[in-house]
Amino acid sequence: MTWIKVCDGFDTDRRIEQVGLAAAGLFVRSVSYSARHSLDGQVDEKWLRRRVSGAKQREKLVAELIEAELWRRGQDGGYQIVPIIDGDVDRLVNHFLKEEVEENRRKEAEKKRQQRKPREAAARDHSDAEVPPGQPGESLPRPRSGRGGEGDGRVGDGLSSDESDSDPWAVRPEERLAPEELAAERQRGAQ
Repeated sequence: MTWIKVCDGFDTDRRIEQVGLAAAGLFVRSVSYSARHSLDGQVDEKWLRRRVSGAKQREKLVAELIEAELWRRGQDGGYQIVPIIDGDVDRLVNHFLKEEVEENRRKEAEKKRQQRKPREAAARDHSDAEVPPGQPGESLPRPRSGRGGEGDGRVGDGLSSDESDSDPWAVRPEERLAPEELAAERQRGAQ
């Protein structure tokens, strides 16, 4: 994004005082348009027709801007913003020329790269670190059902020993109930 700066003395500049409010507004909009598209002060007829629909009104505003030496006719049929090409930009409006815009963008991109370097390095350094509880990315243990219930990794739940060994949440063999304890547990659950 580019920016234009309007001098705080814009309203009292002799050229602006020669034109009406509509022409002054059109002038600022033309500077904004030219800066946004890096046109170095060019204003094309198509843009002008979209901004000022009536031919008579358009001719009147253009005549005001040309007479006040804010615009001049361009070689391609459009218009040229005079303060920009005459180097008077610091006094009336500050419109960055294409080279300045590109240089500012390069500087800003480099600044952002430098700002990101410490964060990227920190992310690489901590990528294998354990995530503290309550932080995004944390893995919480899944709840287990009651003793001897289905799917809890205990004897009689249908898991083979290979499956329970590969499942970190499965009940370890020393936690499993002996067959007689399992039968007693199921007996109590059925009552």
